[in-house]
Amino acid sequence: MTATSSASTAPAPPPATAAGALLVPVMTVLGALSSWYVQVIDRDWVDREQAACGPLPFPRTEYVAAWGGLGLGVAAVVACVLLAQRIRRRCGVGLWSTRSGLLAYVSVWFNGLAIPFELLMLYCVYVPDPSGAPHCM
Repeated sequence: MTATSSASTAPAPPPATAAGALLVPVMTVLGALSSWYVQVIDRDWVDREQAACGPLPFPRTEYVAAWGGLGLGVAAVVACVLLAQRIRRRCGVGLWSTRSGLLAYVSVWFNGLAIPFELLMLYCVYVPDPSGAPHCM
């Protein structure tokens, strides 16, 4: 029996597994978008601070977006590992042998690029921001 024939006779993953596999790319994209939104929040805060010609309180949503982005990125990796174990246990094949598993597998590789970005955005939240309004009278 060859590898292709054994993979074709493997049982299909249950629908709950396929739905769980779709969470991995969704969490990957939402994590990257949330981390990118940190810069949008910061730019808006700097613009408002310069328009007011004085210090404004730092927006707490920036912390939430930065930690949420990193949390979603790490959760996507954990979900993919758990999905791989479930597919291996139930179907006896690797994660990449099913369509939903392959989608999760590929998105986790992209998430490997997104997690350093999410860490950088988290670092940027805690670095002092030298914005201010130097030209106010």
